[in-house]
Amino acid sequence: MIDSVTAIPGWQVYVWILAICLPAAIHLRAARVEGRARRSEAVLVYVVGVSGAIGMFNVVIHTVFADDVAASIGWPAGNPFQTEVAFANLAIGIVGFACFWRYDFLLPAIIAKSAFAWGAGLTHLLDVDRTGNLASNNAGPILAWDFLLPVAMMTLYFLARPARDRLTITPALYWSTRSRLDADAGLGYRRDDGRTDG
Repeated sequence: MIDSVTAIPGWQVYVWILAICLPAAIHLRAARVEGRARRSEAVLVYVVGVSGAIGMFNVVIHTVFADDVAASIGWPAGNPFQTEVAFANLAIGIVGFACFWRYDFLLPAIIAKSAFAWGAGLTHLLDVDRTGNLASNNAGPILAWDFLLPVAMMTLYFLARPARDRLTITPALYWSTRSRLDADAGLGYRRDDGRTDG
């Protein structure tokens, strides 16, 4: 079964999309999120957060399975740069995954992921142009994903702006998603010194 799935070109992209869409849809339905800005913000958190989780997992893919990944890209095995890519994925992934708890990490996570994805996409495009390398992880769905994911994140971030603008965001008050949700509801929240803001 696993072999038949992994034989599909770009299967990782389809798994990635499913891993984002399924929990986002469940959240939107269960929480009955209203308004385009709030829905966009909720979906954005899943896009960035799940992308972060996958990025953290990619450290294993690019180290433990480095030779297999190199072969799937059509590049030579044993390249130490793959280890660097692994840890770049880990760093970007941690910031993205933290967006489940820290909404103020969204913009830095989007910028980091977009720069990395567009850089990777451009590298793959140049390789296709120079060498004609059409390996499954050098062209096709994975290449399109490198360019489309940042566009999707930026679009959602723009659409979610009215939801973010309801608060004046300052580091002292805007320390977690919980604070954000409480503040949006007008409930205030308890600070570390025991006082309640709101």
